[in-house]
Amino acid sequence: MMRKLFAALLVLALAGGVYLASGDEAQASNMGFKLEREFRTIQSYPGLYYVSFPLFNGLGDVANTGNSNPCAAGGDGVINADDAICDMWDVAGGANRKGPFSMSRFDSDSCSFQTRTCNTIFGNVSCVGGWTGALPRDEGFQVNAPYVTANGAVSNRAVIVGSDDPSYTGRTLRIPASNCRPNYAVLNLPYHTMYQNALEILCGLENVDWERRGDGKPGPVGNPESAVVCPNGIFDGAAQISVNWFKNDGDLSAGDNSFLSCIANLVFGNVNFPAGTTCYDLRPGDAYLVVLTPLHTPTTFLSPHF
Repeated sequence: MMRKLFAALLVLALAGGVYLASGDEAQASNMGFKLEREFRTIQSYPGLYYVSFPLFNGLGDVANTGNSNPCAAGGDGVINADDAICDMWDVAGGANRKGPFSMSRFDSDSCSFQTRTCNTIFGNVSCVGGWTGALPRDEGFQVNAPYVTANGAVSNRAVIVGSDDPSYTGRTLRIPASNCRPNYAVLNLPYHTMYQNALEILCGLENVDWERRGDGKPGPVGNPESAVVCPNGIFDGAAQISVNWFKNDGDLSAGDNSFLSCIANLVFGNVNFPAGTTCYDLRPGDAYLVVLTPLHTPTTFLSPHF
């Protein structure tokens, strides 16, 4: 009961209220989301963010990639990075856009980031970068809003809306056939996830798939003090894997402006968590960078949700 109450309140607080979707989205789900967030530029910070959209994202077709000023040209029939950038990049009427502002996805086939970057040049928006295809629906994205001295601090306040897809069957994490490196995946975290911390992404839902031992590590349900287990997450039970969050909330606390990692691997036949056992709490709306190692056996990320 405590988990259900906590998670429900978390979704409501982050979403600013859950509403009923309409139109085509209502046919797919009656769970809609609204999230207000900020991609701030902070001096001495890289301006790095990781963002998740709902599976049915509410982005409008507001940009025309083929136009010299995509944000002022109207739609082109494709919802891509230009639409997301024009929507999230200092949205106060568009008049205050100060760049550069970038959005990237990790392409697992080429083991490289694909990026689209927009900037304001003499009052006009110009976008460059070869990533112009439609946004993949179940990936998280990297956003970069670096601090530029000439611009000062920029808020880049955005409102993200969308809805759930109950028919979604999850995302498979695998090493590409080419075995190129590095092997990353940027996880899209459902806004109404039941997971509360990164350890659950690795091992499954606490108190359902496993119970916490006295030392904080996951143990079998019904007998948590026996051998450490990690039964139902994205860890394949053998190859090292990490779930990484870029902490950038600007509070200057320990770990701010850096990656925090939750790692699982197998050492002498036993599941091990060398970076600690509690890891960190998840924030719906953020995305999480997963680092796979070459021997990873395909696993599926499908978060339980309300």
